[in-house]
Amino acid sequence: ALYAEAITFHPLASHLLFVEQLIHETAHTKLDLIRYTDPIIEDDGQVIYNHPWRTEKRPITAVLVATHAFLAVSCWYSEAFKKGLQVDEAELKDTLEKLMSCIQTLDEHASFTTIGQAFYRHMVQTLQQLVRFHFSIDPPSTDIACTLATGSHYKRPFSYALLELRPDQT
Repeated sequence: ALYAEAITFHPLASHLLFVEQLIHETAHTKLDLIRYTDPIIEDDGQVIYNHPWRTEKRPITAVLVATHAFLAVSCWYSEAFKKGLQVDEAELKDTLEKLMSCIQTLDEHASFTTIGQAFYRHMVQTLQQLVRFHFSIDPPSTDIACTLATGSHYKRPFSYALLELRPDQT
């Protein structure tokens, strides 16, 4: 079942933090709506995975949820940075490194549905673009993002015709 979510904000938060929180929580809601139609990821039920924003072990689905939300926030901060807003690029780069860690965990342990494969491929391609821009390099090709776009690490082959996502879609 889908439930309406309440979002609370600190009244003295900066406008950037307010926007970040809105984007983060909206990303969760968007992913919940997508997962209502298709689970995207086959959760193995194990609570053994790490992600950089929580100290406790999490299920693989939680790694996906965190990755999706922080990727959406990173996209916004990247665009704000490009437009000259006061963005802490060092913090953005730190988040991008954490996202690469999450992508590696998902690559090694997640099993995606057909729609999930396309969704995940889009996330990887988006992260690649952000890393190229902010680090002025290609993402590492060993065990991380570059090899993922080919679909070679997936448990099932891609069905590219089913859902075609462009990097400019969010």
